[in-house]
Amino acid sequence: MRKRSGTEYDTQSTMTSRSEMRRTRESFTRVLERICERLDERNHFDVTHAALLDRKKLQSQAEITNLWVAGSYSRGAARCGDLDLVMQMRATKGSLPMARTVAAQAFGRLKDVSVYQGTPNENTSGIAFPEAVHVWSVGKNWREALASIAGDPGASHFARETDVLPLRPEQLGAVRETLEKLVAMRADRILDWTFTAYEATPERGNLSRQEEAVERLTQFWGKRSRELSPHILRYLRTRPFIWRRPISDRAELHCSGAHILVGRPAVPYDELDDLTCSRVVLAPHVSRRGPNGLLEIRRGERHPMEQAAAPLSFFVLKEKSGTLLHSVMGDRYEVALMIELFQTERAAREMAENLGDEEFVVDVIGGTALLDFVSCADVVEIYKRNGVTTTLAMTHYGAIALEEQERVSSTETSRPPVARTEEVVQHLKLAVRK
Repeated sequence: MRKRSGTEYDTQSTMTSRSEMRRTRESFTRVLERICERLDERNHFDVTHAALLDRKKLQSQAEITNLWVAGSYSRGAARCGDLDLVMQMRATKGSLPMARTVAAQAFGRLKDVSVYQGTPNENTSGIAFPEAVHVWSVGKNWREALASIAGDPGASHFARETDVLPLRPEQLGAVRETLEKLVAMRADRILDWTFTAYEATPERGNLSRQEEAVERLTQFWGKRSRELSPHILRYLRTRPFIWRRPISDRAELHCSGAHILVGRPAVPYDELDDLTCSRVVLAPHVSRRGPNGLLEIRRGERHPMEQAAAPLSFFVLKEKSGTLLHSVMGDRYEVALMIELFQTERAAREMAENLGDEEFVVDVIGGTALLDFVSCADVVEIYKRNGVTTTLAMTHYGAIALEEQERVSSTETSRPPVARTEEVVQHLKLAVRK
C-alpha cells in the first residue's frame, strides 16, 4: 500500500480488464465530511464558467439542494476507485454550470471524485444509481446518513459493458453510448484495440527530420500534453514511416495514418471508415489512478474495409532499411507524400532501375498492411499491367500538390478532386495483382 499526501491508495485489479489505483473507504469518508460541512455553512455559490459554444466567460449563481453518494462507496466497498456523487442544483442567477465546475469552485479540488448533475434515476452520467444514498439537504443530519452505510467487504465495482475498455470512461471525452458501441463493435470483430502502457522514462534517442517536425508541433500543446510527446514518438516509430500532418488548436495530431488525441480525448472511431486513417490513438494524461498508456483502435477482421482489402496485393519498393519507398511532392508550403503501387513485378523493377544507384527490394504488400500504407499518403499512384498509371489525390494536400505539378507543364489547370474512399477501393480492386 502506498500513501501520498495523506491519501491512501493501493493497486488492485478489479473484475474489469484494467488495473488502477484504488483508495481506502476512510479517505473518501473524509472527503464527504468536508463537502457536507461546507454545504452546512452555505449552499449558494458564485460560479465562473465558460459558455459551451464560444467559451465566453460567464458569471452565475448556483444553489445545491440535494446530494447523494453512489457507486461502490454506497454499497459499502472497503476500497473504491473513485467517489460517485449526484448533485441536484438550480441556477439562481444566470445559466446553470456543469456539476463538476460548481463542485470545484464550491469545495475546492476533489481528487478521484466524479460529480453528476441530477438525481439518482436521471443524471448527467447517463446511468441510474439505484444504490445511491441521500446524504445531504438543508436540515438533514448527514452524519447519521453516512453512518447508516454499512461496510461490506464483499462489495465491489458494479459491472458495466464498458468495463472491458483498458481505459476508464472518466479518462475519455465520450458519452456512454459511444463507448458501449465501441465495445460492441469489438465484440463483433469490426474494430479491435491494443493498450500499451507508458514507459517510465522513454528514450528520446536521435530524432529524424520528420520526428523533429512532429516534436515541434507538440510544443504548442499544454504542459501535461507535452509530457506525452516521447510516448507518441515511440508509438509513431511503429508505423510504416513518420509523416506529419498539421496539428489542430487542441491536443491532436494527424500523422502516419493515425489520428492521435491527447488529454481527455474523444473517441472518433468512425474515422476508420476512411482510407486516410487506419488508427485512432487515445493518449490520456498521466494520472495517479491510471491506467496510464496509449489505446490504439484499429479495424477488426470483419470491418468492411478489411474484408475489401483482404484479397488485394501490390508490388512495392523498399529501401535497404526496410522503409517503404515514398516521395515528397509540392513546394515548401504545400507538401504532400506520394506512394507508388505496382500491378506487376516487372514494373516495380523497372522503377527501381530508373531511380539510379540506390538499391531497392521488390516486395508484395496486401490486406491490412496495404491499408496502413495507403493511409499515410496524400497521393497514391497505381501502375497497371497495361502501362496505364492512375493517380489519386487522397487528401486536400495531395490535390494541391497535383495541381502545382500540372501547372508546371500546362497554363490551364484545375485542382483535382480528393478521391472518395469508395473510389480508391474500386481502383485498387480493378488493379489487383492476378
